[in-house]
Amino acid sequence: MADPRIGVACEQVAARAREHFAESDRIMDKCARKTVRAPRIMRVAYGAIFKALIARGWAAPRKRVKVSKPLLLLTILRYALI
Repeated sequence: MADPRIGVACEQVAARAREHFAESDRIMDKCARKTVRAPRIMRVAYGAIFKALIARGWAAPRKRVKVSKPLLLLTILRYALI
């Protein structure tokens, strides 16, 4: 984890993750809203973590990233209850 080239490897993984997020969005957009409730909630949560990781960067020291509770609550309201 202390290798200075960690950022290069992480950027490659992040690029692939971006592709996967985009593909999952395309797939979910074709599905009925009711059938993709849980995947949508997970997409928002993991998407927020991903964005925070990208913004934080890969250089040490790395601070912990997490999803805000208000974002999770709004997401649950939006996709699970409404």
